[in-house]
Parts: sequence; C-alpha cells; structure tokens
Amino acid sequence: MKRLLLLALSAAMAGGCSDPPTIEERALEPLGSRADSFRDARGLKGADREAYFWLLWRAARRHTVDAQERSTVDVDEITPEFLERRVAQGREAQDYPWSPRDEAQWRSGVLMYRVGTEALTNWHSAWRQDEAVRQRVGEFAAGWEADREGTLKRLLHYLNAEVLGARARRKPRGLPDLDPATCLKDGGGRSTDLSIAAITLFRSWGIPAALVRCPLVNGEASGDAWVGIPGTEIWMKPADTEPASPAYFAYRRGDARLPKVYVCEERNDYSNLVSVRNSLSFWTQYAFVWQSAADASAQLPGAVPVVFENLPDPVFLSMFAGSGWLDVAPGRPRDDGSTDFGPCAPGLLYLLTTPGPRGLQLPAGVPFVLKPDGTREELPGDGPEIEWEWSAPAELPTARPNVWRDGGFVPAKLVERDGKRFVAGPRNALWLAWREGPESGGRGKPVGRPFVVGEGGVLKEY
Repeated sequence: MKRLLLLALSAAMAGGCSDPPTIEERALEPLGSRADSFRDARGLKGADREAYFWLLWRAARRHTVDAQERSTVDVDEITPEFLERRVAQGREAQDYPWSPRDEAQWRSGVLMYRVGTEALTNWHSAWRQDEAVRQRVGEFAAGWEADREGTLKRLLHYLNAEVLGARARRKPRGLPDLDPATCLKDGGGRSTDLSIAAITLFRSWGIPAALVRCPLVNGEASGDAWVGIPGTEIWMKPADTEPASPAYFAYRRGDARLPKVYVCEERNDYSNLVSVRNSLSFWTQYAFVWQSAADASAQLPGAVPVVFENLPDPVFLSMFAGSGWLDVAPGRPRDDGSTDFGPCAPGLLYLLTTPGPRGLQLPAGVPFVLKPDGTREELPGDGPEIEWEWSAPAELPTARPNVWRDGGFVPAKLVERDGKRFVAGPRNALWLAWREGPESGGRGKPVGRPFVVGEGGVLKEY
C-alpha cells in the first residue's frame, strides 16, 4: 500500500511539472504562421539542427527586443535557406585548429550571423574568396601545434593589419552600422564599422570574436568599440596597421578613462529596459536596448561595485559628455530593493539620472567621484566656501563659470576686485564654463570639462 501511494504521488508530481522548452520551441514560438517554413530545419540533423534553431532563436530574440526598431527585424529577412547556408559556413570555418570545439562557444563566437545592426550580407563567402589569404591562413594552421599562442597572434595581426587595415581606416561618419562590404567600399568608417568588418573576417576563418564597447571615454567626445577574442585576454583596435607588440593585443586595457565596458554577446542583460521605457509617457532612447550587451567592466583596472539604495526605476549612472549627461550604466533592481550598476572604474565623475523627454538624462542625485575603495565623494563637499580667480579661455573671453546647485549648473556670481574677477563656491564645488549663445533658452552652451577648484586655486578636470 505504501509503495502504491508513493508511486501515485510521484506520478502526480510528474504530471504537474513540465519540461523547459527546447531551443526549437523557443525559436518557433514568436514566428506565428511563419514557423511552419522553418520547422523541418532543411533536413539538418544532430548538432547542425541545434545550430540552425539556435540561429533562428537569436533572430527571434532580436525581433522581439524592441518593436520600434525596424532595422533589426531579423525574422522578416532571414529564410530557412539563409540559416542552412550559415550553419554550413560555420562548420567550414570550424575546420581550422583554433576554432572552438565546444558548441556553445562556436555558436556565439563563430556562427552568429550579425555583429551589430549592419545589413545582412554573405560576408563569409566574400572574405574567403581571396586565394592568397586562404593560402596564408593555411600556413598558420600548419604551425598551430608548435606554438598556439604565437600563431594565433600572428594570424590575428595578419588579418587585422594586412587584410583589413590595408583597405579600411577610421573615418568620421554617422549611423547606421556598415556591413563589411560597404565599409571596404567606403574605405572605412566608425570604430564600430571597422570592428564589424574585423569580427566577420575573423569568424570567416574560424576565430571566435566579439564586439567590445565603451559608451564613453572620459575626456573624449564619444565612446569606442573594438574587438575581443573570447577565451583570451586579447583586445584589438580594428584595422590597426601598427607592428605586432604586447600593446597591440591589449588595446584599451589599463585605460583608466573607461567607466564601463560591455561585450556584445548572445545574452542581453538589459532587455528589461524595453518594458520600462514603453511605460513612460514620453519618448526616450535607451542605447542598451538595441543589441545584446553583457557587462564586462570587472576587467577594468581597479573597478569597484556601485550599489545604491532607494532609487527610482529606471535609473542610470551617467557621465558628462560634451554638453550634457550620457548614460553609461543602467541600474538593475535587486531583490533587496537596492539598485546595482555593476563594477565601475574609480577616479571618474558620475551622476545618477533618470530618462527625460527627447532622450535627455535628468539628474536624480548629486555628482560624485568614485573612490578606489568604493566610497563616493559627493560634489560639492562640506565645509566653508573658497574664493578663486576666474580667467576666461583666450578663445572665449565672454565665457562665465557655472556652479552645480540644486540639480543643475547655474551662473556663478563674479566679483571685480583690483582689476581681477573672483568667484566663490563650496569646497570641491563642481564648475563648468559656459559661453554666450542662443542655446539652452539663451543661456549658451557649456565648453570644456567639469572641474573642481581646491585650496590655492588648484584645478582638476573630470
């Protein structure tokens, strides 16, 4: 009797539990009526069939990440024939000894058909049509077992400098992302365009590669993008024609100006932002929505965790960029009610912000400098005011100092004395020079970087 009861209980428990969906089920579910055309996987079997549906699942995920981003609606463009061809190309690339044998690593590092939001093209065939390159790659493969690390770096330098760098260089341009063929035709493009070209070139010869992004480089006007080789410490500047050296394979490593670094992989740590954004009463843009991004900031020198209590959702960690604040890290709510921004680089100026109309970030706290021990020095600090002499830049004689007060920069009061101009503010107040002009309702436009003035008029920019 006892045995019968146990069997009945086991059956009931089994009946109440369902197995997790397979990759095939997850890939087909979002497609609706189009699912039938993909269901037979073009007759592929085993691991190739799994790879086929993994690609389709990635296409469906890109399709559903943001319904308003029409340029990445992959499932409207991808066909069963496209997926079958891509699997065959990925297997062809896997013939080389440096290509991953682990299926998951091969899929994300070699098989994936797109890097950013570039147009879908047959980049594998385009890169592999050069017989001279094919012969050189074969020579590298012959020497693989004798010196794996050295061979990989020599191969990467050859492809990056001699194959890509000889035909493309960094050039100023706007969006959208360029596909490799267009990048070569135009003679180059943005760092993202060159990275896409380099990554597809590497993948076509079986080398796993991923796009690495920094949303902002402190002190520069914008961010940067480069190439990372999964499973190694290699970071490379795309299309770099400099001679091979340790620094060549460690691009941006050790750069203390990077606040955050993201690796664009198959997972998206920030897809929750879509529903949050869509719930707002105004339009704004989250740069972290457009493609998958995994936080890799723990690799930055001295990075420390940043966690706040009692913050709104959504909330971002932002840095000053040009004329306003740019979000560099979305806050992720935790079960204990705190908000986690992940590891961030110390020694830089940050500000908590919330999204506002027209993509602007609105202050949600006071600016602070992140210290190496993880503490935060808020600006302005406590203590008496200090007075210092103001000298406008020679090229902008009418520029005036603004000081951070009550959530924004406001004009400071200048005092004329002995033919000089002086301004006073709290210890470690945050200052910013503004030039006259019609911008910002007649207030003008900020110039230069925010700065603090310490005792004796010593200036430090952030």
